[in-house]
Amino acid sequence: MDILIAETASRIKPLIDSASLSLKKSAHDQINVAILFEKGRIPVSQIYPFEFYKNDFKKLGIKFKKYNIDEFEASDKFSIGHPDFIIFQPWFDKGDSRMVQMLNRLKEAHPKAKILFFDCYAPTDLRFAESVDPFIDYYVKKHVFRDRSQYNKATAGDTSLVEYYNRLYNLSEEPLTLFKVPDSFLKKLIVGPTFFTSEPMMLPMSSSKRPFSLKKSINVHARLTTKGTPWYSAMRQSAIKSCHAADSIITDEFTGLKKYARELRSSRICFSPFGYGEICWRDYEAIFSGALLIKPDSSHVETYPDVFKDKKTYVACKWDFSDLDEKIDYYLSHEDERLDIVNNAYKLLHRYINGTEFIELFAGLFGRTVKK
Repeated sequence: MDILIAETASRIKPLIDSASLSLKKSAHDQINVAILFEKGRIPVSQIYPFEFYKNDFKKLGIKFKKYNIDEFEASDKFSIGHPDFIIFQPWFDKGDSRMVQMLNRLKEAHPKAKILFFDCYAPTDLRFAESVDPFIDYYVKKHVFRDRSQYNKATAGDTSLVEYYNRLYNLSEEPLTLFKVPDSFLKKLIVGPTFFTSEPMMLPMSSSKRPFSLKKSINVHARLTTKGTPWYSAMRQSAIKSCHAADSIITDEFTGLKKYARELRSSRICFSPFGYGEICWRDYEAIFSGALLIKPDSSHVETYPDVFKDKKTYVACKWDFSDLDEKIDYYLSHEDERLDIVNNAYKLLHRYINGTEFIELFAGLFGRTVKK
């Protein structure tokens, strides 16, 4: 496990090459950061770490103030003060035009401020890259293609998942789509943490060294939504049909969050197929709950910390689920191996939360470095 942690820590690259600064800052050194954020469970999970680590940032002379992005967009007179940096987090349904209008307005009002675009969207693509590139200094995304050259390849549909599952299930082929990603944009791309930094997971995980597990009475948990676009619905229905295990919950029936959480904490294995993007809430909820995560091979995705190392922090299955039963049977029969993987994944996240990696990353972007 120490090797896993070392590998993760080594992937933080110094973004600001400057001398180490003292943690204590005088008032005139204060850096003001305005956060324009979306309401909702998914976007807020990307913003919560700034609240969680606010005292650490305060010692570095960095202060945050949050503003609702919809209120900003609705009024030309809406003020965000005099920020040195702006975190801009629009939901994808605002589209290119509205995003550009807001970014242009921010640039005109705050020409010296640097802008960090926070992308909390599900797909791995960078569909807004060309539109927002002229306005932003950094683009923070939860997960990206490990091989950046994939951004230069067209897909039949707007994501590689659409292309693969449409073809797998003989659905209608969608038009070729290529989102242009300028070379200048890729230099701004930063991989930030994902769903586990939501308050309901991050806060309890910071204090507990062990998963929040209950007595394991359920072998496999796969409560999966199947309603959606044709490829998504076909993929999810196939996922349910491919999953077989006694004493399990394998269904498309909806239940409340409390019951869902109890089920997951009582499960040995959590099967988590793709959603509209590769990485899902369920992946981290499984780790949080002490269930072994089995999901389609995600080795093509770069995320941080990297909890998608096959047979170390999760178990990969084929995208068509053809080996799913084999994987389930094996780990239901090898409890020690199951527990090793579960504990590796949880420990990786626990160590990240209680470390300084998030602080170092963003303090560096804001022109501060943490004194070691």
